[in-house]
This record gives sequence, structure tokens and C-alpha cells, in this order.
Amino acid sequence: MRLEFWFEFASTYSYPAAFRIERLASAAGAPVEWRPFLLGPIFQSQGWKDSPFNLYPVKGRYMWRDLERLCTRGGLPLRRPSQFPRNGLLPARVACLGSMEPWCADFTRRIYHANFADEEALDQLEANRDWCFVVPALGLAYQACHAGSEWGFTPERVRERGLLRQLEVSIETMGLMRKRGIRVLPGGDYGFAWNPHGTYARDLLLFVDVLGFTPMETLVAATRLGGEIMGRPDELGQIKPGYLADLLLVDGDPLADIKRLQDRDALLMIMKDGRLHKAPAS
Repeated sequence: MRLEFWFEFASTYSYPAAFRIERLASAAGAPVEWRPFLLGPIFQSQGWKDSPFNLYPVKGRYMWRDLERLCTRGGLPLRRPSQFPRNGLLPARVACLGSMEPWCADFTRRIYHANFADEEALDQLEANRDWCFVVPALGLAYQACHAGSEWGFTPERVRERGLLRQLEVSIETMGLMRKRGIRVLPGGDYGFAWNPHGTYARDLLLFVDVLGFTPMETLVAATRLGGEIMGRPDELGQIKPGYLADLLLVDGDPLADIKRLQDRDALLMIMKDGRLHKAPAS
């Protein structure tokens, strides 16, 4: 007799079950077959756009209290994920490929531990924040979600492909990183029809309007932190003696209106490495 264990990586109750199943199955003399599946399509067939634990707050509050009791009883650590539910498609694909391999059980438990027991990636970034940087590249996803209809990114398609959810999770994660003191910088992927070259300054607006940075924090991230991420903090990103003169003369105050930097006519003078790229009008 073999025991099939069907589980979903985003499922809260699958987490303690994954750490108990082999011990209980071994006591019964039944080897375990690990069978990942996805709850998302099942939820969608019911007309749900989210986990029922989010759709019905009372149900969700009970679930988290119940899960805490179960984990305490089983001696498992529990930390509520910063984003719930997380997309489990990629680890589910890996587990499907390795469902009959000896490493599948350990792989599954490690994924659960990373999701429900700690914020491993954020913890590691925070521990190494002296030399680690994050560039979220929001522009590409934001434009696809909010200005991409002309290129086929309709609101329906954006939701179906998970792009809107991806953007929401990115925004939430960047907020968590800021709270931990991890350096987040503007920048992204350009050269697409809906996110063309020459529109880079929009990233600054997204930092203010979407991520909640102040204009000053945004400009510091784009200049001083830009020099740091390039490994040249003593040469780039600040106006000081000995630094390369990368300067803009702006008609207006970007601290009052960060969108001013998207207006090319407002850039009266552009200097790169001490050389004029655009001279001011005489």
C-alpha cells in the first residue's frame, strides 16, 4: 500500500501535514507519494479571485489561530507570510518532476519552511544590506497593467496572466524591504512597445506615487545610491569636489513635482562627466 499525499504549496494546512506525513506513514508501513496540485484553478471555478481565507475575514482569522495551535502542538515554527497566498506554480512544477525522487520530500518541506516559518529572502537581504541592492523594475509591469491595452494587455488578460497580482506583490515586497533598511533603487526593463526607451524618468514617479517614497528619497535613490550600486560611491551620484559632473538644470522644482523630470523641455541643461550634452539657451 502506498499513501498519496496531495498538497498545495500556498496551503496553510498543508504546511504542518508535510512535516507529519512521513512519520505517520512510516509507522503504518506505507511509503509516501508526494502529489502537488494547484488550488488557484479550483478557486477560479468557484468564481473566487482570492483565497477564501482572504475573502471571508472571519474564516481567515480562525484559520490563522487554528494553524498557530497546530504548529505549537507539532513543534513547528510559524510566521505569517508577508503575502498570502503566494504563487506556488514554480515549486509545484519542480515537485511534479521529482515526485518519485528521494529529494522531493525534503524540497517540499524547505519550500514550506521558507513560506510559513521565515522570510528567508528578506532576512538574507537585510543581513547583507551593506552591499546588496534591489531594483524592482516596476515600469514594465506597471505599464502592461495600466497602459498596455493598445498592445493586447487588456484588463482581463492582465488579471488572467497574473500580471496585476505580480505588480501588487512587488509593491508590497518593496515596502517590506524599505522597512528593513534594504536599499531600493529605480531602474528597469525598457525597449518594449508599451515601455519604450526614453521614458526612464517615469520610474521616479512610480517610486513616489506607487511605492510611497518622498521625492527627496527618490532622487537620492537615483543619484547617490546609483553611485553606490555601481561600486563608485566616491565618484558618482553627488555634487562634491572630485566627483564626475553629472548635472541637470531643471526649470521647476522636482521636489514639488517629480513629474517635471519627464518633461524634456524642462531640462534646460544636461551635463555628463563634465561635458555638456545639452547646453542652456543663451
